[in-house]
Amino acid sequence: MARDAGALGPAGTAAFDGLALLGPLEGSTALISGATGGVGAIAVRLAAARGARVSATAEPGSESDFVSTLTDAEVTVIDYTHDVTAQVRAIAPDGVDAVLHLAGDAAELTAVTRDGGAIASALTVPDASEDRELHTATIQSNPTPTPCPRSPGRSPPAPQGVGELGVRPGACPRGNRRVRRRRPRQDRDHRRPTSPYPRRFPHERTITMPSIAIVGAGPGMGLAIARTFGSRGYDVALIARNRAKLDDLVGRLTAEGITAAAFPADVRDHDALTQALKDAATRFGGIDVLEHSPAPSIDSVGLTSPSQTSASDVQGWIDFLLCSAITATQAVLPAMREAGAGTLLFTNGAGSVDPIPMLGNVNPAQAALRNWALNLHKELAGTGIQAAHVAIGVWVGAGGPP
Repeated sequence: MARDAGALGPAGTAAFDGLALLGPLEGSTALISGATGGVGAIAVRLAAARGARVSATAEPGSESDFVSTLTDAEVTVIDYTHDVTAQVRAIAPDGVDAVLHLAGDAAELTAVTRDGGAIASALTVPDASEDRELHTATIQSNPTPTPCPRSPGRSPPAPQGVGELGVRPGACPRGNRRVRRRRPRQDRDHRRPTSPYPRRFPHERTITMPSIAIVGAGPGMGLAIARTFGSRGYDVALIARNRAKLDDLVGRLTAEGITAAAFPADVRDHDALTQALKDAATRFGGIDVLEHSPAPSIDSVGLTSPSQTSASDVQGWIDFLLCSAITATQAVLPAMREAGAGTLLFTNGAGSVDPIPMLGNVNPAQAALRNWALNLHKELAGTGIQAAHVAIGVWVGAGGPP
């Protein structure tokens, strides 16, 4: 629980504001698609607390059990591995009143929203056929971030109405997420059921979506980290040397409904790495989590035992692991200090704690990074920023030592 606490604020705000875009929920039927993620789980609780009859998508087993325990109110679980439309129609023959789309097929979810109902999506633009009357809202990134109100000389006042949507007064919205809406056609058949939702939504709301920058992103651990955070509502910035491989990872994540972008840079090129992180912050309105885990193939580097290790054997790894981590941190830490929140994660091998003779030139650099990260955490105590070192005792992916 404690390790996930850093995501509570952004996830809670996104859930609160997403439901607010759907209008009044008391007495309505609400479907949360993507209920097992951080945003979705909170949305289930909030919708139930507001008096909605909640249904939520989850796979049978542990996911279904998790969703069922989120609230004391009854939650109807929709198995997303089978016919979602049939399951929703079984409980709401005319369709549900409101849909919060965090995962799943947008067209299918639009189809099970009743005429006059509302759908808000964090993934795409909900599109209704011309003969239907739906209130739709889409959360999309605006590349121009809203400056932090607590940063001297940078920030206009928060947009009017933000406070009522759950953004803590004085909080720092990382970025401005604009919401596009399709207005109902005025010539539609007014004999249709009267919608309990307002005809017009406010022009703009600020929705905070967190982001993570993964330095050293690859098809093994980097992709797994991207999926873990992305499935919980994070935008994902992928940073590595090979543009083609990054584009492939972005394509795979996009197909899974995760917002991701590639920012090529060699971690040993400090200027390029700094620029990549600045570009990522501009693209997503800031960086909430920095994850640093570059790892070359063992075949591409030489390994030496402790007694055979020279100073030059270690220096390359110091530059690759420690210096790149310091550079990346310097690129994102000032904004985190201004926001009063952030997470810095540094991942490498367990040899940083328990050295292995065959990695005599690698382990010193890993241990140096661990020492620096733990010391950084001590320095940042009380700032709202957490720094941590993660030591992994198994080789991830191909190309490991024999």
